[in-house]
Amino acid sequence: MRFAVLTRENSRFGLKLLGKLRELALTPVAIGVERVTWRARWRMARLLARKTTFANAVWHNARIWSRLLRRQPAPPYADWAPQVLTTTDMNGPEMERFLAGLDLDLLVLGQSGIIRSPLLKLPRIGTLNAHPGLLPSFRGVDVVRWSLYQHQPVGPTLHFADEGIDTGDIIRSQQAAVHSNDTTETVEQRVEELSLNVLVECVAQIARGVTQPRMPQDRAAGKQYYLMPPWVSCRLKRIRPTTGAWQEDWEGLEGPEKLLRVQAQRFARNLLRWLPFASTSRVLDFGCGCGHVARELASHAARVTLWDPSAMMRDRARRAVSDCPNAEVLDTANFGDRRFDLIVVNSVAQYFQPDELRARLDDWRARLAAGGRIVLSDLIPPSNAFVRDVWDLARFAIGEHLFLDLIRYLFRYPFRYVRARHQQPLLRVSPQHVIQVAEAAGLHAALAPHNLTHFRGRFTVLLTSGAPP
Repeated sequence: MRFAVLTRENSRFGLKLLGKLRELALTPVAIGVERVTWRARWRMARLLARKTTFANAVWHNARIWSRLLRRQPAPPYADWAPQVLTTTDMNGPEMERFLAGLDLDLLVLGQSGIIRSPLLKLPRIGTLNAHPGLLPSFRGVDVVRWSLYQHQPVGPTLHFADEGIDTGDIIRSQQAAVHSNDTTETVEQRVEELSLNVLVECVAQIARGVTQPRMPQDRAAGKQYYLMPPWVSCRLKRIRPTTGAWQEDWEGLEGPEKLLRVQAQRFARNLLRWLPFASTSRVLDFGCGCGHVARELASHAARVTLWDPSAMMRDRARRAVSDCPNAEVLDTANFGDRRFDLIVVNSVAQYFQPDELRARLDDWRARLAAGGRIVLSDLIPPSNAFVRDVWDLARFAIGEHLFLDLIRYLFRYPFRYVRARHQQPLLRVSPQHVIQVAEAAGLHAALAPHNLTHFRGRFTVLLTSGAPP
C-alpha cells in the first residue's frame, strides 16, 4: 500500500504519528510538511475574530506568535520517508503536483489543518483523520475542553476526511476515561494518545487489506467549535470531569466479588443453554469487566479473548482467568487479524453514547468469522424502571443465598451508582431500534426469548451476518 503523511512543521502529533508508524514497519512513500508563516497566522487570527471575539483572537494568537519567534529547526523528516516536500501552503498547486505523482492509495493526516478537495481526490481509498472529539457532536477545535465544559464524554473519532470540517464518514470512535483527579491537560494528552493508536491501527489494517467500515454523518447534527476563550477556560478548571463516570464507578467496585461471580455463572449457563457453540469456537468477551464470564466460557471454547477499556478491570480479569491457558487479555482494542465465532457483549451497551452503537456494530461485524454471531445482552428499553432493576437484583441475590453480600453491596455501591447515572445517563434503546441499526450495519437481528441475565426488564439480541439463521 502506498500512503503519504501530511503534517505541519514541528507538530508534536505529526512527529509521534511518524514514530508509531515506524514501530510497525509502516513507511510512507512521502511526507508533506507545511511551514506556517506570519501571513497565514494573520489570516487565521482574522477568521477567529469573526467567528468568536477579537479578544479571543488576540489571546490565542499572541501565544502562537510567541512560538513563531522562537521557532525550532525542522525535524529530519527525510529519516521517515524517501520523499519530503516542505511548503507554505498545504493546499497549494505545488503540493497537489507532488502528491499527484505518487499514485497514492491513502493519505494520513497528522495535524495538517484543513485539506481541500483537490488533495482529497488523489488517494484511491481515502484520507484518514483522527479527530480528538466524538463526532458528530463535537466538530472543530478545542473539542476536548468544550466536551468537558458541557459534561459530555471525550474521545477520538477516526474518520475519512471530506470537503467539510470533520463531517466525513466515521470509521470508529473510542471514549476516553476521565478521572476525578484529572486536569484538562491530562485528559487532552490521553485523548491524543488514543487518537494516535486508532489512526496507526487503521493504517496497519488497511495495509493488510482489511476493509474499514464507513458510517455517514448527519451534517445537521452536532456543532462546530472554535478555540475556547480564556474566560471560559478558567471556569473549566473548576469543573470536575464527569465523562468517565461509569469507568470510575466500576473501578471502585471492590465489595461484591462473589455476587459478580455468581451473576456471571448464571449468564454463562443461560447463554450455553440458548446458544451452544462448538468447542473449536473463538470467543471475544468485549467489555469483559472482572473476567468472570470469560472464565465460565473458557472451558467450552478453543480460545477466549478479553478486552475492557479500563486498565484496572483488565488486571482483575487477568487474575480471574490466570488458570485458563486458552484465555488472553488484550491491553488495546487492536485485535489485529483475529476473527471470532462468537462476540459476547454483556451489560456493556448501556454505557455507549447514542451514536456509538452503529460504529461498534460495524467494527464487530468486520471481526466475525464466517458464520459468526454477536450476543448483545442486558440492553435497557426506554420503559424499564430503575426500581425494577433493584427488585430483580434483590430476587436474584436472595435466590442464590447471597443476601448478606447484597446488604454489603447496597451499603457500599448505590451512592456511586446513582451519581454515575446522573452524570452520564444510561443508553436506552428499543428492540426495534436495535434491529434497525443492525440491519443498517449488514447484520440480521433476532430477539432472545428472555434476557440472559437476572434483569427481567431488559432484553438480549442475537446478531448474525448475512441471511437469518
